[in-house]
Amino acid sequence: MGNKKNWSDTRIRYILSNPTYLGKIRYDGKTYDGKFSPIIDEETFNKTQNELKERQTATYKRFNMKLRPFQSKYMLSGLLRCGYCGATLFVNSYVYNGKRKLRYNCPSTYKSKQKTRTYKIMDPNCPFKLVYAKDLEPAVINEIKNLALNPQSIQKPVKKTPDIDVEAIQKELTKVRKQQQRLIDLYVISDDVNIDNISKKSADLKLQEETLKKQLAPLEEPDNDDKIVAFNEILAQIKDIDSLDYDKQKFIVKKLIKKIDVWNDNKIKIHWNI
Repeated sequence: MGNKKNWSDTRIRYILSNPTYLGKIRYDGKTYDGKFSPIIDEETFNKTQNELKERQTATYKRFNMKLRPFQSKYMLSGLLRCGYCGATLFVNSYVYNGKRKLRYNCPSTYKSKQKTRTYKIMDPNCPFKLVYAKDLEPAVINEIKNLALNPQSIQKPVKKTPDIDVEAIQKELTKVRKQQQRLIDLYVISDDVNIDNISKKSADLKLQEETLKKQLAPLEEPDNDDKIVAFNEILAQIKDIDSLDYDKQKFIVKKLIKKIDVWNDNKIKIHWNI
């Protein structure tokens, strides 16, 4: 109400899939019963989800696309980083001349508020423009072919032991997790709670938790000799990656690559998964 702008299909789908209207709340990947009254019944909600699924399937058939899990729908999903600001690039799909096209944008320079709420903005002045999947995917496949011909070109990374106060970090991590639990308890038992404030505080605590876990991660990483062996075994099996179908190429890319830095004009730097 009060907003004269047209609602996007993404926004409408989000609303139709939101369990809040069913009297529930999502937190940290789980769904909890809320202390507020639902505005729709469970049967209606489930029928809506089934209808959305059927329409999605019909759309994929219309454009002759395979229906794949969201996280692994595209070859480079989740792997691309802006070479200028470090933000994770997101995929935009559109139809041109009856064919589905894909391009990747940086959230730092994209103007859609819906996307910038989902992806972290690193630098509002980032010079990144956009890149097309039809240009990036062949470039990545070509790098894998070159590596298969010269696997010794990758040097084993030297593991460094950071000088950190493990006990202090673990104590802080425990403190943050207790605050997260108190936040859940507050939401569940309270009839008068500001959801926006709860969500903001939850996001802040989640960020703190991830930051602390990253500080401890180097100490928990096992020796990567087995990882290198597995990496080279996959390379040895690649005879003609160009002849493989899209799903098999995508599997190889996900196994071999940790992330890819991308700049304008399709310049890339691959960080191999070793």
